Parts: sequence; C-alpha cells; structure tokens
Amino acid sequence: MRDLPFNYHDKVWATCPIGDLVFSFNGFTLKYLLEITKKKFNNSPITFLDIGCGGGKTLLYLQKIRPNWKLWGLDVSKDAISYTRRKHGRNISFINSSAEKIPVNDNYFDLIYTSDTLEHLEKLSETISEINRVLKKDGILFISVPLSNQKYTLYPLFKNIGLSQMGKMVGHIRNFDDKEIQKLVKKSGFKFIGRKYCWHPLFSLVNLGFGYFQLIIGKQVSFESGVEKSKSEFIKPILTIIKNIFAFVTYVESSVLFWFPGGKGVYVFQKK
Repeated sequence: MRDLPFNYHDKVWATCPIGDLVFSFNGFTLKYLLEITKKKFNNSPITFLDIGCGGGKTLLYLQKIRPNWKLWGLDVSKDAISYTRRKHGRNISFINSSAEKIPVNDNYFDLIYTSDTLEHLEKLSETISEINRVLKKDGILFISVPLSNQKYTLYPLFKNIGLSQMGKMVGHIRNFDDKEIQKLVKKSGFKFIGRKYCWHPLFSLVNLGFGYFQLIIGKQVSFESGVEKSKSEFIKPILTIIKNIFAFVTYVESSVLFWFPGGKGVYVFQKK
C-alpha cells in the first residue's frame, strides 16, 4: 500500500445536503450541537463560524433551520466556498483563509464549530489560540474530531496495518485520543463543558473497510458526496438506500453508546 498525496484544492468535500439527521453521517454531531445551542442561547440569534466548512453542508442545513443566525464559513479552498455560494449560500459570509489567522475582530463569534478539521492542521496550537481570540467571552467552541489513538476502540488495532496510510490519504497529519484533545484546548484558555463519543464498533468496521477499499483502488472517495453526485437514475436510488441504512445505524449506535469511547469525539468547550 502506498501513501497517496492529499490536495485540498483537488475536490470539494462536505457537499451532500443534510435533510433528516438520522440519515446523515453527521446527524448525531448536529443533534448534539442543536442541544447545546438551545441550552446556551435558547435559540436566540448568534454569530456562528464553521472552520473547515468545505462544500458547506452544515452551513446550508443551519441556514434552513436557524434563519436568525449569522452564519460564517472559513475554508482554505476557493472552490469549496464558490460551491457553497452556488448552492444558495448567498446569505452566508465566507473567509477564504487558513484558520491560523482569522481576519475578523476580537470577541466576534458566539460559537465556533469545527468538524473533521483539526487532524489536518500543522499549526494546531496557533489555531486554537486564534479561535480563542475571535470568540466572545463565554463563547462556545464545538469540536468533532477523529480519535484514532483512543483506547477501547478498533482503530489502534489497525494502526500498523493500513490505518496510517488511510489517514495520510485523506490529509490527516495528527492522531488524537480524548486526553490529548482536552489538554490541547484547555491550555489555550478554554474550560471543558461536555463530550459525547461516536464511531462505535459497527460504524468503525464499515469505515475501516471503506478505507481499505480506497487504498486498494488508489483513489480518494467520499461515499456520501459520491452518492449525491451520481447521475445514474438506476444506481443512485440504490446507493441512497444503502447510505441511509448505514447512516441510520450509525446514528442509533452513537445515541446508545455516546458515553463509551468511540473513534470520534464531539466536544464542547467554553472560553474563560
């Protein structure tokens, strides 16, 4: 198995529209986000930034269900931002930049959300410090991140038999566990509020199998976005059913086992 180069400008990620959360692979994470925002802000208008927004599926979903929020997206890819604008994201503000230096004033955002992004960043401490700068006092940092080093999950078992290559193939340069994430964020001026786990055994097996498939074919593939972009009137409905089944199983599994370590952690921190 050979390492495959990752180019953030080669394709646009996170493009599959989100409908019913139980049929989205991000559904469990977004349900937790909505629980936190209801508790903290009581669904009042807030200023929200998605770091690593990609094709904007989270922003476009929030635009529908929280029209009173002021939404911002940040991504290093111009193509990703252009894609989201074309998909009716005209009322969303965008920043084409890395997260190490965010061109907004201090204490600007009420909530910063970042999903599947921190594992890609070289200057991680600088990024967390910059997030602290642009968050308001008592603002919320919501993080969803793979925990490939987490004990009691399947992922460490596969570390030396392909997992590292899978990570490199999709641009992962960091491997975390729960303690490391909490330590990293706390030292930048945040306090820990809560955490839930997802990516438990059933989903992990499917995820690992799909990772090995990509290594074998030598190509990076996004299953969820690939289903959405399929042009076959025969194949697309079948793939959609398969995707919905996997997503639903993932949602139920995470909802039951959120307290037990999984391959992904979903964290809530508050700026001190």
